[in-house]
Amino acid sequence: MTIVAFVALVLSVVQFVPMAIQMVTGVRVVRADMLIIEDQAGASRMMLTTLGTGAPQVTLTDAAGKVRAELALTPLGLPGLSLMSKEGKTVVRVSTHTPGEQPEISIFDAQGRHRWRVLLDADGIPNVVSVLEPNSDRQ
Repeated sequence: MTIVAFVALVLSVVQFVPMAIQMVTGVRVVRADMLIIEDQAGASRMMLTTLGTGAPQVTLTDAAGKVRAELALTPLGLPGLSLMSKEGKTVVRVSTHTPGEQPEISIFDAQGRHRWRVLLDADGIPNVVSVLEPNSDRQ
């Protein structure tokens, strides 16, 4: 699933759920600490919640219950998207950072080690960093 498709899915669900509830029950507003969407077997597949800091988060899980994607805001309101392997390790993170909310993309290996990062500095200049840990045999 591409990042654009994921964001489109989240936006469509966020827009559709209140409309569907209104059509079925006449309720105009749904308020909850957490919304869990289940598949036909009753397994949780999508969760919309707020973290302890009050920041919102959308979590997608696979059929085995493993978290595969998270879209969240930090307490400062900065957005981030993390994509995980079936083992639950983050493999890609797309986020913004301060100052100025410059974009950043990070890639991790199968063990969850940070391997590559590209970001824009405050002047919009790209900065690409290849990260090799001291005990790595990769070049």
